[in-house]
Amino acid sequence: MGDFVRYHYNGTFEDGKKFDSSYDRNTLVAIVVGVGRLITGMDRGLMGMCVNERRRLIVPPHLGYGSIGLAGLIPPDATLY
Repeated sequence: MGDFVRYHYNGTFEDGKKFDSSYDRNTLVAIVVGVGRLITGMDRGLMGMCVNERRRLIVPPHLGYGSIGLAGLIPPDATLY
């Protein structure tokens, strides 16, 4: 917890449709993990990673945007990949 990380990501839905991508913006995300600035599933998935490690995260709704979703971007109860 509290580690500074930089990473790229592609965010997709179960059907493979992309909803966001740092690659498309050509911008690394730079953030401190474990302090509540990310959805819980992303925070947990990034913790413990090593330099140049790659992971495929599956974020269930209760660790993502839950039953509310994110207006106009993430529908309610969406599993994120």
